[in-house]
Amino acid sequence: MDLAETKRQIFFLARLGGVILVLLTGCVRPVAETPTTPTASSNVNVNNSQPSLTITPSIPITPTIPVATNDTITVSAADLAAIERYISTQSGQALQPETLEVWWRQPAINPEEIFAVSFRNPSGLNCIGVAMGTRDAAGNLNVFTGGASCATELGATALVSSWLLVAQIQPITVIATVGQLFNAGGTVSGATVIFPDGSAVPIQSTNIINDRFLHIRTGTLDIALEVVFYGQDGAEIRRQRVTP
Repeated sequence: MDLAETKRQIFFLARLGGVILVLLTGCVRPVAETPTTPTASSNVNVNNSQPSLTITPSIPITPTIPVATNDTITVSAADLAAIERYISTQSGQALQPETLEVWWRQPAINPEEIFAVSFRNPSGLNCIGVAMGTRDAAGNLNVFTGGASCATELGATALVSSWLLVAQIQPITVIATVGQLFNAGGTVSGATVIFPDGSAVPIQSTNIINDRFLHIRTGTLDIALEVVFYGQDGAEIRRQRVTP
């Protein structure tokens, strides 16, 4: 084979290889990329805190039974006689005739009634007391417990006493405290009842009747220790220990 023939064959093979390469390139398809799920970025806020709770504080059993305002009170002659009879025969205190005054009636003790009273003894000394009773089917008052206390000298300016009473319908205990400032001319605007456990219960002006008050407390067996009286300007005007 001569040189010219050899060149022609090499040129033919080169062209054939180029054609084959072009054909192969046209058949190749790019591989599609698989889409990836984007990851959560670091600035996404995730609330991992616990849900907020509304905490309701437990309601303590109130140690004081609310006392309704008694600007005026009407007591029948039969009720007055029943209260006077109990005080004179059961409380150990005699009454000077026609001096008994019932100035408070509390009908909220299941359904016993508590009366706060003031009177004078045969010696003319100021006295205070309470009487607790129930009513029969006819409405007659039956006083079954109470107490009374008198000043020990003429001219006493204040008197405070506290008694442990036991109700009949339901056997609950009641601490009834009566305080009175004598010859104060209506200047008492409030008071505080202090108990041996250190608790101090305020008496609002709406519960002061002619310089005296009745305070009723349950949930304790301890009678009051002393009472502080306050004047119209809120200043303390008298601190009085409880008379047994």
